[in-house]
Amino acid sequence: MKTPRDILFEKHQDAQPQLDAIRSAVLQREFSSETKTASSASPSFLYQLWTQLILPSRRIWVGIAAAWVVVFVLHFAAPGDDGIAYVAAPPRDLTPEQQMALKQQQQLFVELVSGSAPVPAEKPRYVPRPSSAVVPVVRCV
Repeated sequence: MKTPRDILFEKHQDAQPQLDAIRSAVLQREFSSETKTASSASPSFLYQLWTQLILPSRRIWVGIAAAWVVVFVLHFAAPGDDGIAYVAAPPRDLTPEQQMALKQQQQLFVELVSGSAPVPAEKPRYVPRPSSAVVPVVRCV
């Protein structure tokens, strides 16, 4: 019994010489153009980088460059910041009780910001239990 592949091969057997002629013409044309381009000087790496990476998306690159220019201008135009944080001194006309309350508030603020003193979590009101309790069986030997 013949397979479908064998049947197709027999049916199109007369097309084989024509396909071989087309194949040889294409290969000859490709190899001849390949030798012409190989003999000529290949473009430099920077030229290829420019034509393949920058040129197709030059609007995007211009936008990115403009954004960086804005970042640099804003950075250098900002007033001088030495990285030192200045804390305002408390007013001098406070009573001792007010000064103590202010110190407590500052300490509480420092604890909250630094996270050194964790705030205790509320105790859950309901603790879910498993729907079925598995009791382990202990065997004494």
